[in-house]
Amino acid sequence: MKTFKTISFLCLSLIFTNCKQDDSFFKLPVVEEETVRAESSSDIFPNRNDEEQIIRNQVIFKFNDKTTRDQIRTQFESIRTQIDTCSCGDLMYELWTLDDTQIDVEGAIGQVEDNGGGGVEGENQFIIQLPSGTLPTDTIPKEDRLGVIRGLTFSQINSEPRVNIAIIDTGIDLKRNIDASKFLYNTRDIFECRNQTSGWNFVDGNEDISAENDHGTFVTGIITDALSSSQLVPDGIKYSILPIKAFDINGRSTYWDIVCSFAYVNQVQKINKNIHIVDASFGYDFESIEDSVELERLHDRQSILRDLIYQLKESTVVVTSAGNRNNDNNVIPHYPSGFNDNPINIDNNVVIDSLDNIVGVGGWSLDQESQRLSIGNYGNNTIDLGAKYFQHHMTFEYRDIRDGLGFHIRETASVDGTSYGTALVTAKLAEQIYDESISTRGINELPAVTIENFFNSNFIDKDVGLQANFINGKFLK
Repeated sequence: MKTFKTISFLCLSLIFTNCKQDDSFFKLPVVEEETVRAESSSDIFPNRNDEEQIIRNQVIFKFNDKTTRDQIRTQFESIRTQIDTCSCGDLMYELWTLDDTQIDVEGAIGQVEDNGGGGVEGENQFIIQLPSGTLPTDTIPKEDRLGVIRGLTFSQINSEPRVNIAIIDTGIDLKRNIDASKFLYNTRDIFECRNQTSGWNFVDGNEDISAENDHGTFVTGIITDALSSSQLVPDGIKYSILPIKAFDINGRSTYWDIVCSFAYVNQVQKINKNIHIVDASFGYDFESIEDSVELERLHDRQSILRDLIYQLKESTVVVTSAGNRNNDNNVIPHYPSGFNDNPINIDNNVVIDSLDNIVGVGGWSLDQESQRLSIGNYGNNTIDLGAKYFQHHMTFEYRDIRDGLGFHIRETASVDGTSYGTALVTAKLAEQIYDESISTRGINELPAVTIENFFNSNFIDKDVGLQANFINGKFLK
């Protein structure tokens, strides 16, 4: 909830033209504001109980090569009404909307895979929902956003050591982050995706990475505040943020949008080879599925997403939330955090035990006797460590026009939830990586080595009281 009166922002394009603070900004009257948010541990679909998790007439296919893709498209033209490819990035992933009056989803998956000769893989499409407590956010008016984004200028010096973090979330509020060009990752010259500037919006299929829901803005704010104030090195942490918008104004995404987001990261990584962390402060389970056969099938699938994370195993750590629902993740698997514990079948023939480039994050808090307790989901085989659950603070300073007058807004935000603890772990891991980058070890440690170094660093401690909740009772100090 907001502790201050909701204000309708009437923004003038003049405010955002240069996307930087000039001296006149600090001469404006200051307005102090406070925002408080708390994630709920309620149902996976808060206030959406009438909606089924599985989208019954859609299937996601991954093709190993263009020839197989084109043959399958022609062969099964009659069963579908629409084909979508990821709006930016790899075109070997497709979302098929089926004519469900002619064929069921399972029949379509089976037939296409059988006829693909091992060159195609099919999976179910389903909804992923952020916890309640994340709300629509005031932002730059929609008609002004693309102009602001396309006008961004980047000041990073590419030759400098820098830790680069991709954040898959709701985007970033450019009103609150008027200096975003100082830290946004430049994707203009990587590969062509219709005017992409920094990251991509897979909700609307364009370059507008502006957040319409505050979750991504707060996740980003926790990370940037922690890195900007870090005392680990004398000159401060140098970092870039690659925002990838996969969740809409209501905090809703789909498996398809998450697949496309990770495929996008892989494309950027193949070209630039410098994305060190993916922050995925979200997750999902299938607890709402009552049919045991369907439930087992859903757990056995998801190899498309697991493969995309697996492809990053040589270069990139994925930090992800383990959930808020007070479930035992050893019993009720939670994804993608649970991929670090389950055997994985890649391309139907290569089996690996687990993904060792994933860090699953739970939550902890202190009770009245100052003893640490787990908050949210737990699992001593699946959750790597706990992070503080309550009171993650950040500050945003920006200018705004209200009643025709300019103001300097200083907003202090305090948020609770596993998502935000995950963001803090991302920030501390980024410090670890940056420290290694300017040391003799270099920045090219394998993710598994980086994670092990992180777990053995001064950032992490162990508590015997948390051993039943997190692996070895580890927690972020």
